[in-house]
Amino acid sequence: VVATAAHYSAALANVVDFYLDDEQHEARDDIAKLANSRDAQADLRLLTYAQEALRHKPAIASVYRTASGRAQINSSTPLQPGQTVFVNLVKANEEVRVIANLMLHPAHPAFPGIQ
Repeated sequence: VVATAAHYSAALANVVDFYLDDEQHEARDDIAKLANSRDAQADLRLLTYAQEALRHKPAIASVYRTASGRAQINSSTPLQPGQTVFVNLVKANEEVRVIANLMLHPAHPAFPGIQ
């Protein structure tokens, strides 16, 4: 048994579920076209669709971590060694700084007007 099989299964299910939503009908149509395309960029665009879905619906929504040393999360949140931190990946993926740093394909519908 592969230890990560449950995570891969959850990721696949979340991607499919995300694009089954009625609001994603245009993306779903584009995915269907790309899946049948022989264009060299099609795989990259499909990967981008998967990444975008997982940004909204990650396979793991949150984790707890323990600080191994002193750290600073932001200007007002210092961490001490041994302190437990709750990381909300869903909320983190909504941060503008996170989205702006994603290396998504420029033709992705999440970035209209960018060529």
